[in-house]
Amino acid sequence: ITYLVFDAAGRTLYTCAKDRLVLAWSVPEGECLRTFEGHRGAVWACSINNDEGLLLSCGADGLVLLWEASSARQLAQVELPGVVRCVEWSFGLCLRFACCSTGFKTKPASVSVWETSLGPGTPSSKSCLSIEAPTLPSAATQVAWAGPYREWLCSVHDGGLVVFWDSVNGSELHRLQAHDQIVSKVAFPVADGRLMATCGRSDMEVRLWCLSGEDDAGSDFGDAGGSNCPQPQLMRNFTCDRPLNCVAVRGSLAFRDAAAVEASGGLGCLLAGGGQDARDVALVGAGSDDQFEPIPLRLAPDASGESPTPGLELCPATGIWDPKLRKGGGHFGPLNALAFSPDGSWCASGSEDGFVRLREMPGLLPPVK
Repeated sequence: ITYLVFDAAGRTLYTCAKDRLVLAWSVPEGECLRTFEGHRGAVWACSINNDEGLLLSCGADGLVLLWEASSARQLAQVELPGVVRCVEWSFGLCLRFACCSTGFKTKPASVSVWETSLGPGTPSSKSCLSIEAPTLPSAATQVAWAGPYREWLCSVHDGGLVVFWDSVNGSELHRLQAHDQIVSKVAFPVADGRLMATCGRSDMEVRLWCLSGEDDAGSDFGDAGGSNCPQPQLMRNFTCDRPLNCVAVRGSLAFRDAAAVEASGGLGCLLAGGGQDARDVALVGAGSDDQFEPIPLRLAPDASGESPTPGLELCPATGIWDPKLRKGGGHFGPLNALAFSPDGSWCASGSEDGFVRLREMPGLLPPVK
C-alpha cells in the first residue's frame, strides 16, 4: 500500500498500491466498490475532488489519470517524462491540481500545476505552471497546497528540505530545513492550511509547524497577494522509537488548538507510522513491540505553564490503542500510509504487507451516520 485517502463523507476509502490499481472501499464494511485500472506501474498517490466527483491518480508509468469516481471510468490523462510521485487537487473552485515528477533523459524533474476543463467533449488538462531545475533543488517526493488560503505550493526534497512556492508565478517563497535528513511525509489539516506536520525517517521525529501567524487568517486575500510569505515556526514535536514513513493530521485541528498551552487531550490529533525496512522484516525480532502499528499523538499541556510551545505526547494505551483489545491482529510490515476520515471518527493505516486496517475513533467526534 502506498497511499490512502477518504472521500468527504468518510464513507469511501481510496487505496493505492504497487499492483497498479486504485481501489475504492466502503467504510466501515470494507467491501470493494470499484477498481480503477489503467496504470502500467506502481500507483503512488491519488486525490479526490468531492465537488465534481473526480479522482486523480499518479504512478511510476509517468501518468496522471483523471477518473469519474462514481464509475471508475477514465476520462483523461496527462503524460510526464518521469515517475509521478504525488498529485493533489487544489482547494479552490477551479479544477487545478499539482503534481511532482522525476526527470528522465534530457527532461528535468518538475513540480507543475495543471488546470482541468470539463467542457463539451472529452475533459482535458493544460499546464499553467512548471517549476524545473535549476530552480527546483532536486526531484520532489511530495507536493501539497498550503497556506491560509492554500495559495502556496509545498514540495519535499532531499536532505530534509521543504520548499514553498507561489502557486501562480512559481517564485520561491521560503526554504525550510524541516529535518536533518529525509522528510518522509508532510500533512496538513483540512481546517487550517497554516499548520503542517512533518516526519523524518532518520531522526524518527514528528514535528508540527506553524506557517503563518494567527492574524494572517483574518486578513483579506486580495490584500495579502503574493507578498504573503510563509514564516515557519516549530510549534510541537515528538521523538518516536522507530524510523517514520508517514504522518496524518486530524482534519479539524486548528491553529488555536495547536497553539494552546492547555491541551484538551482526547484520542489524538496526529498519527505517525513506519518501522524497519521491508527487507529487514524477516530478521529475528523484527516487527516486535508493535512497531508496525500507528503511533497516536495528542497535544501535550505545558506542565509548568511557562513554555509557549508545549510538545506532543503519546495517547494512553487504552480503548482502540490497547494492544490487548486489537481486533484482527496488526500489521507485519512497515507502514507507508495513514489517513483520518474528514470527521475524525475513523483512521486507516496501509502497510508494505498489502493490508489496510481501519479503526473507529469513538469519543473523538460524533460517529458517521
